[in-house]
Amino acid sequence: MVYLFLVLGLVVLVIGAEFLVRGAVTLAEVARISPLVVGLTVVAFGTSAPELAVSTISGLKGDSAIALGNVVGSNILNVLLILGISAVIAPLSVSSQLIRLDVPIMIGVSVFVWLAAWDGSIGRGETVCMLLAFVTYTGWLIRSGRKETQALADDSTVTSKAASFKDDFRGFTGSTGFWIWTSKSNSPGSKSKLT
Repeated sequence: MVYLFLVLGLVVLVIGAEFLVRGAVTLAEVARISPLVVGLTVVAFGTSAPELAVSTISGLKGDSAIALGNVVGSNILNVLLILGISAVIAPLSVSSQLIRLDVPIMIGVSVFVWLAAWDGSIGRGETVCMLLAFVTYTGWLIRSGRKETQALADDSTVTSKAASFKDDFRGFTGSTGFWIWTSKSNSPGSKSKLT
């Protein structure tokens, strides 16, 4: 019976992951935010919800080792195993924002947790700092994602206007040239070039 629940759980997990990815892509299109920002926020929240539940319940029961081990173990697994398997299946294109900002923030947060836990406990003051940093980072992500999308939309509008002007200019020049040529060809005393 345990194996049946395990298999059913994996099937539901795969189906849920598919729906999560499709929903995230749709959300990115509707909200006009880049898929990277949606991945760093909505998808990250969705996939971290079980970890949040486990860590919260463990913390309430006083099992701090499980709460902290769950978070640290999950991060190690995500970076080494899941990212590794994904890259083996298909090479991953990496955004410059991810390299310049998001990965260094992840490393900085990991170092902060390591330093906070150095004395054997993570207190409320350190937790408040983590939550404030999280809210600030998420707000910044959403804002910068919208700015980036708006800039891309503005660029595409300028490009389309330039292309439209170029097409109009070519059409005007061609029409004018044809009109001049036909008027000279049909003027009195000139032999038509069409006959």
